[in-house]
Amino acid sequence: MHEQFTGPSELLKQFIKCFVVFETNSLSEYQAKQRIYPRGCIDLVFHYGQPFLFRIRNESFALEQCLIFPIIKRKFWIHFVKRGSEMKKIEERFLEIRKFCEKHKNPEIVKKYSRYFTEGYDAYGLDQKTYESQRDKWLELWKKDFSLNDFLLLGDKLISTGKYEEASFAISFIYSNKENFTSRTFDKLGSWLESGIINWAHTDILSGKALYYFFTNNIIGLESLKGWTESTSKWKRRAVPVTLIEVLNTDIPLERLFQIIEPLMLDGDKFVQKGLGWFLREAWKINPEETEGFLLKWKETCGRTIIQYATEKMGRENKSRFRRVKKR
Repeated sequence: MHEQFTGPSELLKQFIKCFVVFETNSLSEYQAKQRIYPRGCIDLVFHYGQPFLFRIRNESFALEQCLIFPIIKRKFWIHFVKRGSEMKKIEERFLEIRKFCEKHKNPEIVKKYSRYFTEGYDAYGLDQKTYESQRDKWLELWKKDFSLNDFLLLGDKLISTGKYEEASFAISFIYSNKENFTSRTFDKLGSWLESGIINWAHTDILSGKALYYFFTNNIIGLESLKGWTESTSKWKRRAVPVTLIEVLNTDIPLERLFQIIEPLMLDGDKFVQKGLGWFLREAWKINPEETEGFLLKWKETCGRTIIQYATEKMGRENKSRFRRVKKR
């Protein structure tokens, strides 16, 4: 381990107390224990190395390359455990998945399904039965030596490739470990929607198979979705209403769910509008009166795709109530 302290230049002294470099060149399993004291300022940490297991007291979680703002209020211990052997295991699994996909690729299947993805479809073309069979085999084989954090790290690699089936495997591995979800898992999956997930299908699978679970099992509150409605990622914004479809069957008031989606009602993206319309159609099946009241409130200003999808199951006469009033 090498630890180096450097003072700032004269120009920066009023803003920065010191620079600290903490590093090791060893690629073998490495452990370090460091005592951290309050320094009267905020630490700004740039982590550029390989993923570490970050432990504070009895809690641990994986840290990849990231920017950290720890506010130190009292003395505590931090354990850094370099996960050399574990990262090797994850790399081996990643290569195994890629080798399987290459072996079973089928250009005809790619051609068949590409028409459903106007935003692009980079796939191997795996047959669905082949994919599902191998997915289940891997889950059974790896369940003893793969934690949720391991699957998340593997998922980071799979999601980043842009290959459809590799992202599908990543999402499947995660929702098969729902019982271990924490609030940090939610944040990690949100980051996948920001950079990695690039189509409506994976957005909907992640929402309907994994994200809903955080709310139906009270891991986090619905307010966690508020920031998602302002995301620059259309897939993260679409995930909000699609996730709430599964929440419709809980005792959470429909009015509360409408409050969550309301900031999206003027969203101009078609994929977001389709997700909203889908949610409202399902809400209408459960409570037509309340849903129709919400639609009447927005019918003059929201995207017509929302109304089209939301009113799809209504009779012709009822559906006509949600047409825009023609301006003279």
